[in-house]
Amino acid sequence: MNKYIELNAQKKAITKFDVNYPTMDSLQNAGLLLNPDTIVVDFDGDNQAKERSIIEYIKNTYPTLNVETTRGIHFYYKKPKDITVKSVSDVITVSGFQVDYKTGNNSYVVVKQNGIERKRNQDLNLTDLSELPHILYPLGKNKTNLSNMCNGDGRNDSIFSHLCNVRRKYPTLDIEKIGEFINNNVFTDPLDYKELHNTINSVLSRTIETEQKKSKPLQTISAIELHNKELKPIKFIVDNMLPQGLNLIASPPKYRQELANA
Repeated sequence: MNKYIELNAQKKAITKFDVNYPTMDSLQNAGLLLNPDTIVVDFDGDNQAKERSIIEYIKNTYPTLNVETTRGIHFYYKKPKDITVKSVSDVITVSGFQVDYKTGNNSYVVVKQNGIERKRNQDLNLTDLSELPHILYPLGKNKTNLSNMCNGDGRNDSIFSHLCNVRRKYPTLDIEKIGEFINNNVFTDPLDYKELHNTINSVLSRTIETEQKKSKPLQTISAIELHNKELKPIKFIVDNMLPQGLNLIASPPKYRQELANA
């Protein structure tokens, strides 16, 4: 069952989230509460001219519930179990364009404003959503937005670095398909086929340490083992005064100045 909260004209919640409604009929401005299993991908104009074609591609290729906003569109997807997605703004996706993500129990999306429900393609239902497609996986903040890159913008270097980052974070994804998608749908001026695939082959030939590292177990020792352990003699930097290792030498404020004036 959906839960709605009342918002003010600035789209801020008027009450705490535990004060909610089963419908938005009585609300002038309403937000739909999300859950940890749902992620909303928000396009809001960060990709400029190419955004509309990317939106249409996603609508046709990865259909799901979508709701129009004042500046773009919200796509609703089921969160994959094998990746981490948090509510965060201005994130570059695996496919090189910038979006915002909203998810979790303490998040909501605006669905009604000034008494008018936002236009959507189907009923607001957070069950049976399609799973977030690979092209919308988050890559990270502070990455280069590849949208609308033209000849002379450093497309080759940018897509090379981008695809290396994708391999590092998501080693099982198809780098060739992602590179072709970026070239055909994200760049304003695509690279020629040979140049693109030379770059992709360079990415695939590199040895890249992935982020999927297994944490080493914590090494512990019991008090009795420590007591019975034969320890090496302490080595001193200054005899019987300053041992090797972590040390802190301190003095009262202006102590050196007082010595100089003595």
